[in-house]
Amino acid sequence: MQTLTQRSPSNKSTQRLRADDLPSALQQVRRIYGEDALIVGTRVVTVRGVDGLAPRRQVEVEIAEEDPPVRATDPFTEAYRRTAVESSAPTPTSRTEPQWEQRLERINELSDRVASWTESLGSTSSKIRTHPFARELRTTGCSSTSIEELAALFADAVAQGDPSPSAARRHLSKVLRATTTLRFDQIQGEHWFLGRAGSAKTSLVLQLAGELRRCDRKVAIIAVAPQHDGDLRRLQMASEALGVASMVAFDAEEVERAREELQGWDAILVDTPCMLSHDLRIDFPEVAQRHLVLPLADDRQVLRDQLRRRPDLDVDTFAVTQMDLFPRPGRLVDLALEIAKPVSFLQGRSEGVLRLRLARGEGLLTAALGRAFDLEEDEASTAAKA
Repeated sequence: MQTLTQRSPSNKSTQRLRADDLPSALQQVRRIYGEDALIVGTRVVTVRGVDGLAPRRQVEVEIAEEDPPVRATDPFTEAYRRTAVESSAPTPTSRTEPQWEQRLERINELSDRVASWTESLGSTSSKIRTHPFARELRTTGCSSTSIEELAALFADAVAQGDPSPSAARRHLSKVLRATTTLRFDQIQGEHWFLGRAGSAKTSLVLQLAGELRRCDRKVAIIAVAPQHDGDLRRLQMASEALGVASMVAFDAEEVERAREELQGWDAILVDTPCMLSHDLRIDFPEVAQRHLVLPLADDRQVLRDQLRRRPDLDVDTFAVTQMDLFPRPGRLVDLALEIAKPVSFLQGRSEGVLRLRLARGEGLLTAALGRAFDLEEDEASTAAKA
């Protein structure tokens, strides 16, 4: 419990007591200031935890004290005291008692509300603390709702198993659901990339094309309905620099012709326009992999709104982009819980270089817990396993 003191302009002092709940605060008030203490206000405040990372809620009670003692030899102070006493005396027409009864009723009502809030906060906090990595996930930006959901899933998973942190790591890795692809040279066939405007679809497609070319793969890019000449120039310059084929299609027939011309290529990457404002009117090939591209800044509600606007959209995996532009990697857990699909790619800048990596269990866990990912380390571990 904490005690704070402040002075009001009328030379009256107020004391503020903080406790974990209202009954504890009222008990402290009675013990320190007696049964006749005047409570002038209560509220719920947020205080910083001991480690500086886990803020918590407390109840603060404000108590009014008596005026400080005055000297009778001081005529000005004595006159002020007499005036204050006379002005506070009830007049025959005053309604002091009903007014105090109404105030007490209001205080009791507020006390009940504070007790209810404290109880609900306590239950929420207990749910969040049940997961071994709750603190790390909260620090990295994972929402409380996702931590609660993750804790419930972990509790069900360990009901008949191991509740250790190692088991929590394995469970979180499964929740994030990495794809089974281990190397870029295993990527083949058609890959369609969908998402809203500004989700970095084109950057992801070009970066993936470069990674596949370094693996000596025969790669082609189909740009569907590019928005302006700048997109066309960027595609042309990138295809020439990377040594990949590129084609442009503005409707379903042109897309189908481009696919027929590119049959036999190792990998075909299809860059689509904004899925929210542009109706593709294209039947996705059954053999194609469909990736939903999501910036890390998109939270669960934003993603839910996008999917609600496109209920017909059925994707196989989702790829996370702009991981370096939003310093809350715990959002990766929010996205994984909301979309319930495997993660295919992670893209972001490391040491000033835009890099793309395949999503794997341990790498996703590292990203979700907020530690900086290093492409060279991942490649070295992969080479060692191979």
